[in-house]
Amino acid sequence: MTFNGKIAGAFAALLALAVFAVPAAAAQKMQGMGQHGPGWGQPQARFVEVRFALTFEGVATPADKSGRNLSVRAEARAPRDLDKAVTRGKSAVRFDSTVANAADGSFMEKGRIAFGGGELRFESDQRGRLGPSAAPSLQQGYAVWRVVDGTGVFRGASGYIVSNFTVGPKGAVKDSEVAVLLLRR
Repeated sequence: MTFNGKIAGAFAALLALAVFAVPAAAAQKMQGMGQHGPGWGQPQARFVEVRFALTFEGVATPADKSGRNLSVRAEARAPRDLDKAVTRGKSAVRFDSTVANAADGSFMEKGRIAFGGGELRFESDQRGRLGPSAAPSLQQGYAVWRVVDGTGVFRGASGYIVSNFTVGPKGAVKDSEVAVLLLRR
């Protein structure tokens, strides 16, 4: 299996696990759990695990005259079963990021994802990749982001987001994102 095949397999596994937010009853059971489960080691802070999978659609535009830096803006709709504290009744989710491209097709990225209940801030955990796809008019890529901070319900959040995306003509972006977050309660 190639390196890209392994990444695609890992992404598919994450996607299968993270399609729905954790139900409230399951999240309550997870509160206070340590790394090895309830009662292991020292008492832990109370956390709620939130998982989501979203597909954003938007556009990438040059952020400077060189064209090496891009600005990405996109929007998605939150699934109905996503924790109400996260959405606060708003289905629109907005994505904004800045991408710094390297000559070898890799990139670093930082940005934010805004929900009704607050905003997540993220940055690249490792270099993302962008390259050709089977469709001549599309480029395909992936990135792994680490959540570094947040506002509202996301204040003190931690976790990772995996992005698998395409870039089409005129910078059209379609980005499938899967996240596993821990929110302090």
